[in-house]
Amino acid sequence: MRSKNQFWWFSVAALILTFATVGFIVYMFWSQLALDEKSIFYEVLKERFIYFFGAGFILFLGFGIILDGIFHLYILPIKKVTEELHVMQSVNPSHRISGEGGKGVGELIRLLNRWADRSEALQQDVSKQIESARRDIEEERNMFAAILSELPQGVIICNAEGQILLCDKQARQFLEAEPPSNDSEATCRPGHFIGLGRSIFGVMEKNHIVHALDEIALKLERQETDVASRFVMVSPSGNLLKVELLPVLDECDRICTGYALIMEDITRRIEKEGRIEALLQEVTTGIRTSLAAIRSAVESMMAYPQMDAEKRRRFETIIHDASMTIGSRVNAVCEEYPRRLFQRWPRVRTAAIDFLEMVKRQAQAKLGIPLKVETPLQEAWIDLDGYSALLAILFLLSRLKQRVRDDAEEGGFTLELGKKDGFLYMDFHWSGEPVTMAVLRTWKEEPLHVNGALIPLPLGQIFRYHEAEILPLSETKGPGTAALRILFPEVQRAASTELRMPLTLLPGSRPEFYDFDLFDHYGQASELDDRLLSELSYTVFDTETTGLNLREGDEIISIGAVRIVNGRLLKEDVFDQLVNPGRLVSPESFRIHGISDEMLKGQPPIEQVLPLFHRFAQGTVLVAHNAAFDMQMLRLKEEKTGVRFTAPVLDTLLLSAALHPTQDNHDLETIARRLGVSVIGRHTALGDAIVTGEIFLKLIALLEQIGVRTLKEAMALSQKTFYARKRY
Repeated sequence: MRSKNQFWWFSVAALILTFATVGFIVYMFWSQLALDEKSIFYEVLKERFIYFFGAGFILFLGFGIILDGIFHLYILPIKKVTEELHVMQSVNPSHRISGEGGKGVGELIRLLNRWADRSEALQQDVSKQIESARRDIEEERNMFAAILSELPQGVIICNAEGQILLCDKQARQFLEAEPPSNDSEATCRPGHFIGLGRSIFGVMEKNHIVHALDEIALKLERQETDVASRFVMVSPSGNLLKVELLPVLDECDRICTGYALIMEDITRRIEKEGRIEALLQEVTTGIRTSLAAIRSAVESMMAYPQMDAEKRRRFETIIHDASMTIGSRVNAVCEEYPRRLFQRWPRVRTAAIDFLEMVKRQAQAKLGIPLKVETPLQEAWIDLDGYSALLAILFLLSRLKQRVRDDAEEGGFTLELGKKDGFLYMDFHWSGEPVTMAVLRTWKEEPLHVNGALIPLPLGQIFRYHEAEILPLSETKGPGTAALRILFPEVQRAASTELRMPLTLLPGSRPEFYDFDLFDHYGQASELDDRLLSELSYTVFDTETTGLNLREGDEIISIGAVRIVNGRLLKEDVFDQLVNPGRLVSPESFRIHGISDEMLKGQPPIEQVLPLFHRFAQGTVLVAHNAAFDMQMLRLKEEKTGVRFTAPVLDTLLLSAALHPTQDNHDLETIARRLGVSVIGRHTALGDAIVTGEIFLKLIALLEQIGVRTLKEAMALSQKTFYARKRY
């Protein structure tokens, strides 16, 4: 279509030039004639007009035939040669220029094809040498991949914005929900979408990671040896994960360019220890009950002596002393039991001063409360789950803030740290209304919720978990003042067996589960138009339907998609889901895609599938072949599903037509053949999506050759084609 338009423009321009030339010659001839000569010529023209008209018509017809020949033998073939030469030179060295032209053009095509044969042979020789040189690197890469896949811990590495750069098999298993019993919903479970380029915050609580990074920043400022931060989280499947976060620093060890998450499933260990503790508690409780009965009997015997007094007194004394000894031991075990239980629950030994510094910073940042910290202690240690303990104290501060007098200076709060009788106390002083025990009991029953951060556990349970207690104090620093004391058991500093140093950024090969080049890329949530095409993440998708009449009720029966991250097609990160359309598949469509009505029975409806596909594609640019059709199908379901696709869309059909306007065919198979892409799984949603993705990657390279590098430029180029005006 584009070549026909070019031909007509070329013809019109040539005709205008010809008419102007002929008109100028006629005008010059006519102006040279005398008046009687003009009269004679006019009479002859009038009488013989049909002959003059016929001669002119034949002249212009011959001229048009000559123009058509020139265009198709020389101009159009030269344009095709240019387009196909770009393809040969960049994305498909095996492609050869087809078609014929004039004598010189045909010879040029044959010479270029022979040059391409020799060039491809040279490239193959170079590729063999490169492949031979890369074998050692491939062996190291495979060894690294094999070792990493067998580690019992899960490993995820992210850049500073939380994009996943590495995600091993164990981490995927930890963070995926349990597979449902119905295989048709295999892609529809929470936590499934974990992969390169995705955000870690989709599967982990952001507040945990932010808190860990704040803790690490403090450790780096103090130049501590152990810079890791540790916390416990609940996975989407409900298991307990112990997570260790390590910073990834730049070559100067100053800027945190990312972080590594090392996770371990501790659910079974906790359950096993819980069963042992339950058995121990049961045994000790039974012994205590028995001993109470023995003691009661002995005391009764002592109260009513009937045997020889000396002998009875001797036996009674022995039994009584023994029972008291056993009772004291059992009581000691029972008192130690809660402490042992909490110590086995994952908590981290933390310097009290570091924790107070974190409280001070977060109180200012989240609540706008400036804290004045007073402590004579230089070294004191407590066992904490840092995130929940911090949130508990911020929760208390948010409640206490309402009790501070308006005329109080510096925000009204002073925090004092001290120790007494094996406990560390944190005293919060303010000028204002004191807190009563009744108010404290009410607060202890409330779930923790501070400035958008939420833990669905009551305050009292968090403090019991830490073996801590809250006590109200009054008039500690004069009349009109009040205080709240939080007591934590003091612990001794233990030599850490898990000293963690910052990771060093190393170059390396790139298996499917990691891509360290993403350290240099940033999130694409804003200003997509000006981002380079090579830096964006894409979701390439395709749909299969019951038919092609969208306005007459045809429905989606399959959605397939694959992601492109950092210029790589991730064939392991796919979405492939059949959809129950609620109607029969037309025979014509069945002959194309082979999806029968029987295959669609029991599959989820579009109301379930489309929100999941929207989540799969979140944060990416959509790509499809003939995207107008697929996007119209999605838009028709917006009201029914409540899902709107507002991401930018690129169409390989439009891009191909813009890059190769002289080509007459731009269907998927023709483009794939021209660009050297193998077509596998044609007319299945996922198969077509993968083929479209491979085509799109080659189109990006061709677009760069003509200066189209950003998303905005690519979308503008797409709208210049004839196909962009097609509507469904």
